[in-house]
Amino acid sequence: MLRRKMITISIIILYSIYAFAYATFDAFIDYKVLLIFSFLASLILFPSKQLLFSQKVGFLYLYFLGLSSFSILFRTHAYAANIDSLVRSLFILLLSGPIVACFVDYDESDNTFFKWGLLCCFLTFVLAAVLYQFGIPVKKVFPGKPGFAGFVPVFHDWNQKYYAAWLVFLMWGTISFHWRENTLGASLAIGLIILTSIAIFTGYSDSAKGALILSVMIFMIMHIKYSRWLLLWQSLICLYILTFPLVWYLLSSGWLSSIESVNLNNADFRVNLYSFAANAIQKHWLWGYGFGSAPTVLAPFPVGTGGHPHNIVLYFWLELGILGAFLLAVAATALLSFIHDATRGRHNAPAVWALFSSGLVIFSFSFDLWFPGIVLIYDMWLAMIMLSCQNTMTSHSLVQTDPHESNSCGERQASREY
Repeated sequence: MLRRKMITISIIILYSIYAFAYATFDAFIDYKVLLIFSFLASLILFPSKQLLFSQKVGFLYLYFLGLSSFSILFRTHAYAANIDSLVRSLFILLLSGPIVACFVDYDESDNTFFKWGLLCCFLTFVLAAVLYQFGIPVKKVFPGKPGFAGFVPVFHDWNQKYYAAWLVFLMWGTISFHWRENTLGASLAIGLIILTSIAIFTGYSDSAKGALILSVMIFMIMHIKYSRWLLLWQSLICLYILTFPLVWYLLSSGWLSSIESVNLNNADFRVNLYSFAANAIQKHWLWGYGFGSAPTVLAPFPVGTGGHPHNIVLYFWLELGILGAFLLAVAATALLSFIHDATRGRHNAPAVWALFSSGLVIFSFSFDLWFPGIVLIYDMWLAMIMLSCQNTMTSHSLVQTDPHESNSCGERQASREY
């Protein structure tokens, strides 16, 4: 069990180093990182009797595979939906499975290793980010020779945007192990939020700033006892996913102009891009343009988009239509059910809900592309959610244990049904 915990925390540390020093939207580097992490995770899963996927995750995978394949094999227009893009994405998904799964089902009777291991990793990470953003060249400590497997420290804005998102996720994962444990834990959590705020608000990423602000608000709100939180969350998320393109399409020019004038980086770019994507969605709202078609559909946009609409909801609608949006809604509601069941009545529940909401904001403004480095941040966000729920139950939705194993907790047996 100690070996399992050491490998798991090693993945978190290595990912933090990658995010801070090397993430550069370069598939050559990102595939290497994905392969390394998948191999390390498989070392944990291989000797165990733990099954990798539950039936619900298997259903979502088959739904995605069938829908995306159909969108390519039977497309009726000339957009560049292609099978190569789908195969690459499926390969990335299969490598990602063990990474998320290895964060589930550890010995929850002793959280000491993760409690202090995450804290040390986070403090090192956030202090390095603050120093770097105040002009201290801390990235020079990382190996940077081209011969070092191609890993060279990067210094551009996209890298800062990438590690800022991970910083927010890691903060909430760390807080989940300390919040309301004792007075020191509460003080420590407040200190971590302050440190993260310094790192985020001295940086470049407005999406990370928005994620931090909203998640802190959610963190406070979720301390309110309310029996219908799950229904409220699921209703709002489904409403957002299933109606966002239509609502944006129907917005008046006055509303769009007011949003465009907000003092945020690239606000005007996103407003115009969302409008362009919403217009395109209206023309093929049922089936979409086919998997992998977003770069071609967005090509006429006057400014470079990177091949994606910078919003995960628009991305699914654009390529897979309303059936793709429904797939995303089902996946989101399943994750919400998992979080609700795993944290019901637990002291760390507000931190886990804040973690979920921070990802919702990040993925609503960026990181919506089937690219190995982007999928890695999905993986690690899900991994932190899995890990943050560990001191409540062990058998979860993304991983299903051997059904013949004994259960010492009634909640664990209930979680198998999920």
